Formats: sequence, structure tokens, C-alpha cells
Amino acid sequence: MVRIMNGLQSNLVKIMDDIPYYYFQDLLDYAIFLKAKSEKENDTEYLESIPGMVDSIINASKEELGNCSKNLDW
Repeated sequence: MVRIMNGLQSNLVKIMDDIPYYYFQDLLDYAIFLKAKSEKENDTEYLESIPGMVDSIINASKEELGNCSKNLDW
């Protein structure tokens, strides 16, 4: 894992060397965004990102368990 990180860090440094300094704030902003995203991303946020999934889960939670199948079709 350390070798992979060193390679990735080396590639990032090489890329940054070719980027004009006035874009560094954009790079920092994006890095902060990615860090925040990685800290809060979880199953709930993933499911919420799928159109219609929240409504589907809410509707399914209101069903009586007796009406549900014990065997899945998928």
C-alpha cells in the first residue's frame, strides 16, 4: 500500500509541477471537496442519490410483512 501511495503522490506532484500556480486554489478546493465527500458518503446517501429510491423505500416500509414474499425473484 505504501508503494502505491508513493506512486500516486509522485504522480500528483508531477502534475502539480505543470499546473500554473493560479490554479492551486482550485486544486485545494477540489481536494477539500473529495475529503468531505469521502467522510460522509455512506449507504444512505448512495440510496438517496438514486431517483425514486427514497419514495420506494418509504412505500415498502408501510407494507404489512404478511404481504411480503419470503423468496426473492431476483
